Amino acid sequence: MFVRIKWNQLTFHYRNTNLAFIYSASADHLNLGFFNATSLHDPGALFEGTGKHMRHIKLFAGSPIPEAQIRSWFAEAVMLTEVGKARG
Repeated sequence: MFVRIKWNQLTFHYRNTNLAFIYSASADHLNLGFFNATSLHDPGALFEGTGKHMRHIKLFAGSPIPEAQIRSWFAEAVMLTEVGKARG
């Protein structure tokens, strides 16, 4: 997986496919968005948004970060790229 700046955002890529990005929508939190979020398992219903494929979670300073879930999403996003089902 590679990280680079794209669209002025920190963006995560795997095999030239966009997986996720971090962006600031407010002074009090960052958003972590996944390009194929609607194809990812979200058992805790953490994703927000209404995009056709993209969703995000809000990360607030001082609040717990669901690290295990985020790692799982990245693993799933890579797997979708491997099997050719990723959009991004």
